[in-house]
Amino acid sequence: YNKAHNLYKSVGEDYHAARMLLNLAVIKKDIKDYTGSEISTIKAINTFKSLNKYWQLYLGYNNLGVLYNELEEYDLALRYHQKALKYQGFIEEEHLFKETSLNNIGVVYQHLGKFDLAEKSFNQALKNEDLFRKNTRLYAMILDNWAYVKLSKNETGNIFQVFQRALQIRDSIGHT
Repeated sequence: YNKAHNLYKSVGEDYHAARMLLNLAVIKKDIKDYTGSEISTIKAINTFKSLNKYWQLYLGYNNLGVLYNELEEYDLALRYHQKALKYQGFIEEEHLFKETSLNNIGVVYQHLGKFDLAEKSFNQALKNEDLFRKNTRLYAMILDNWAYVKLSKNETGNIFQVFQRALQIRDSIGHT
């Protein structure tokens, strides 16, 4: 990605250069190079802003939200997930970014011990009746997170069945 970024940059293809930066940023985050990921993401976002590339702005802000959640900087994580959610509203193509962001926001609230807010966020995501069909993996994650929040609130009625359902779905698609 770094070589591709440099090549695109050298021929004035700013959009593609920024996409390579964002891809690099995600990899850096995954290998826990959080500073490198943050820098690459912000550089990519700056380019995407000037080009009005909302899809990529969503992905960039989502990456920052996930990154700051990993760093336990929950206020920043929430801020960037909210920004991502804002940009998903400008994207006309069909996607499940709203549900992804709602799940991510719920996870941040979960880490903060704000279980009512987490549950509200997961409930909003689960309102999408097509979620299971369109993204089974995301549906199972949200269901699992929802059940965990209910358990954390000591609301244990039917929780075992919900956990089992989420596990069954994840097993069936090979998602650990």
